[in-house]
Amino acid sequence: MNGWIEFRPQHIRLQGIIERYLLRRLTPLRKSYSARILPRSGPSLFIDLGRSSDADRFQLNGLHETFYCMPVEAGVQIDQIIVEFTPGALRSFSSVPMPLLRSRLLPVYELFGTPQEWSSLAAALIPHLPERRVLFLEEFLMAKLKEGQRTERLIYDIVHEMKQTNALHPRAELEKRSSYGIRTLERQFLDMTGMNRRALLAVFRFERARDQLALLEKESARQSLTGIALDAGYYDQAQFNRDMKRRTGLPPGRLRGEIPACDDC
Repeated sequence: MNGWIEFRPQHIRLQGIIERYLLRRLTPLRKSYSARILPRSGPSLFIDLGRSSDADRFQLNGLHETFYCMPVEAGVQIDQIIVEFTPGALRSFSSVPMPLLRSRLLPVYELFGTPQEWSSLAAALIPHLPERRVLFLEEFLMAKLKEGQRTERLIYDIVHEMKQTNALHPRAELEKRSSYGIRTLERQFLDMTGMNRRALLAVFRFERARDQLALLEKESARQSLTGIALDAGYYDQAQFNRDMKRRTGLPPGRLRGEIPACDDC
């Protein structure tokens, strides 16, 4: 992913909500792709500052199973920002159920804020360098945060623990930690993340393998694909190959050269 610069959130309240910001500005000399976005566990906000229409400038992507790219004509300046949220994070801004984002892109106005507010944000972002853009974005998002409820905090904790341990919580443990029944908690988990716990754990496993593949490409490391599969939590390389092909359309060997791996990441 040449030309991308990565920033981590600075505000403490955003550090558990936003994983990272990706910014870039370049003018391709030939027809290319502006991005190859791999499936991930949380939604993403795409900001295309080069577009003239505010309706198209801001889009929320909640697709977890799609590998796609955006064609760009030669000589056209690319000026984009991607905000990668953690699973369930949009509930910190809006109560719209995440399953609505499973199958399509949505304008951000359908979830939080108004067109006028986002248009003003774009005007503030355009003239500034990446560092200042991140500051403006964080101030804007901080102003949109709402107070989380106890159940939402519990689901954030469950998601974080799943990602760290690469394992599902026993139902008995969840029942002890929740003031609601396990079925209610499972429904709220689906509402906030767009997936059930087992499906989300599978995406975490994919992300872990994807990161290892990116590292393999960046550092020319010699770790085998079998080693990557086992480290990520796959049963064997065959299961790893099937999952990569299903989620991205490419086998691991070919995917390795396609993974976004910016020089500054």
